[in-house]
Amino acid sequence: LSLNLILVVHVKPWRSGICNVLDIVLLCGILGIMEMAAMFVQDVSSQTNIWIVMMCFCVMMLGIIGAIGFGVYKSYRQKYQKQFKFFLCHHKAASG
Repeated sequence: LSLNLILVVHVKPWRSGICNVLDIVLLCGILGIMEMAAMFVQDVSSQTNIWIVMMCFCVMMLGIIGAIGFGVYKSYRQKYQKQFKFFLCHHKAASG
């Protein structure tokens, strides 16, 4: 999983930048949860581990919801915005 994170940061396999960032955030969250799970031994306070895992999970869910919200916002913004600033017409009869 760590190798996957390094490759995603270096190669950026997704076309959209927000997808690359979301993938990196989710991989960091999963790695954090797995590292916390490795600490579940008798000497470590389980309440602290549960709190940290829940915080990682909440950050991951907020990242997913934020990416979805950003995509919806861009979709609606693009829908009501002109596609081009100028319209060029090469039709001779319609030219002024």
